[in-house]
Formats: sequence, structure tokens, C-alpha cells
Amino acid sequence: MQHEFVLKVSFRQAMTGPEQNMFWNSMSNCLKNISAYGGGSQDVFSLNWNIDYSRTSLDEFSVKKHIATFLEQQFDIVGDFSFYKK
Repeated sequence: MQHEFVLKVSFRQAMTGPEQNMFWNSMSNCLKNISAYGGGSQDVFSLNWNIDYSRTSLDEFSVKKHIATFLEQQFDIVGDFSFYKK
């Protein structure tokens, strides 16, 4: 797919089930706000999602900036994050 990239997030520490759910819901809402979608694998230490932004009018840079701004605000949870092409 042309309008897709991978988001990898490492958490500062292992998260409990409720903490994971709260983060994933917040992350999903972040994507929903720009009409993008995400999904993939996650566990107590990391998240590895494909991000599909084909339904948004934003370019790749703007989508990544929106996501990065959200993740940077989660500094107590997120240790590191990166974007890459499949």
C-alpha cells in the first residue's frame, strides 16, 4: 500500500493490561482524529503497528508529526518510538 508505514513504540516499563488498553485506546483516538488507522502487534514492552493514512488528506510527514506529538506527550509511558517503511 502506498500510504502506509510502520510505527514502533518501546515502553519505559512493562505495562499492566489496563495500562496497555488505555494507551492503545488513546493511540487509536490519535489516529482516528486524522482519519488514519493502525493495527498490528503489541505486548507489555512494545507496540509495532502498521499505520494506514490512505483516507486522510494529510501527507506522510504531517501524519508522522501528528503521531509524534501525541507520543511525546506520553513521556511517562513511551521510552522511544520510530517510523519506518515496510
